[in-house]
Amino acid sequence: MPDELPIPHREPFRFVTAAQTVHADQALFTHPIPRGGDTFALRMFPQLLCVEAMAQAAAAFHGLNADGEPEAGTLASVDKARFVGVARPGDTLIIKVFRRKVFGDLVQFDGEVWVHHRMVAQAELVVRRIPAGGA
Repeated sequence: MPDELPIPHREPFRFVTAAQTVHADQALFTHPIPRGGDTFALRMFPQLLCVEAMAQAAAAFHGLNADGEPEAGTLASVDKARFVGVARPGDTLIIKVFRRKVFGDLVQFDGEVWVHHRMVAQAELVVRRIPAGGA
C-alpha cells in the first residue's frame, strides 16, 4: 500500500491521513484531529468537514483501486448526509467508504465517520472518474 494517498489535498485541508485497510469494495482511513494550533480544530471538528473527509476517502480509495491507468476523481454529489454526533480535538476520525455502484464515469459510495466506536456522520457520495491528464 503506498505511503502517499492519491489525492491532491494538503494540510490543513487534508482530512484523510492513512489507509488502514483497502479491499475490493471498501476501505478504512484514519485522521487524527489536532488539539490546537493553526487548524480548524476549535472546540469541535465541524460536521460538514466530516463530509469532506468522506469525499477525500472515497477519492483516495478510488485512486488506490484504479485498474490500469492512474485516475483521479472529483466529488459530483452528496446525498442523505446525516450527523449524529461530533468529533473533538484530540479524537481520531475513522472514515469508512463502501463502493456501491459504477455508472460509466460515476462511482457511488456510502461513507461513514466514526469516533470512539460511535458513528458521527454518514452520507452517500458520487465521484466522477477522471483519467490522469484528462478533464
